[in-house]
Amino acid sequence: SDRARRLAIRILPNSGTAELVLPKRASMRQGIAFAKERADWLQEHLADLPMPTPFADGAVVPLMGEPKKIRRIEGLFDDIWCEGDALIVQIARRDLSAAVRDYLRGEAKRELRNRATEMAAQISRPFRRLTVRDTSSRWGSCSWQGDLSFSWRLILAPEPVIDYMVAHEVSHLAHMDHSSRFWRQVEELAGDVEEAKDWLREHGAGLHRYGALLAS
Repeated sequence: SDRARRLAIRILPNSGTAELVLPKRASMRQGIAFAKERADWLQEHLADLPMPTPFADGAVVPLMGEPKKIRRIEGLFDDIWCEGDALIVQIARRDLSAAVRDYLRGEAKRELRNRATEMAAQISRPFRRLTVRDTSSRWGSCSWQGDLSFSWRLILAPEPVIDYMVAHEVSHLAHMDHSSRFWRQVEELAGDVEEAKDWLREHGAGLHRYGALLAS
């Protein structure tokens, strides 16, 4: 990495693997030695990762915190919809996993945009655009230009958690810091956020297991 200043190891919860980062001046031999020195730490943290839950027929995934069982049916057209506690996936030619992932990303963008639009209007600070990504290091961000970005995996979390993260990033439109004024703004938009923050700390990493493939 051109930007890295030192050797580092990062756990990638999306894939259940680790990534070794080397500055340009470091050799691969130095990197491997660095990783071997931290073998116990690596083994412990990789073992702590939750088991992957691929998007497959019969798998149970949360949608806004509510468990939904994926049920595949045959049909002439591709379509996905919720029916009680089931997520019905009608696919003609598409891969089931890709279809479910695209559906969840779409639902995430719709929900996050609606909530962000409403909260931004409350503080008279409109955002410029909103994107969803599959990030592993942060749940959301707000740029100086007023662009909001969120992890699509927030759609798997309970609604209070979604509201908290939207309120957090929308509040940055007015306060690009984490001052007391910022946190007051977050609470005005989303109410008491301590439970949501605790939920993310305890369960956030587990959201990355959904859609991940089982290790070979």
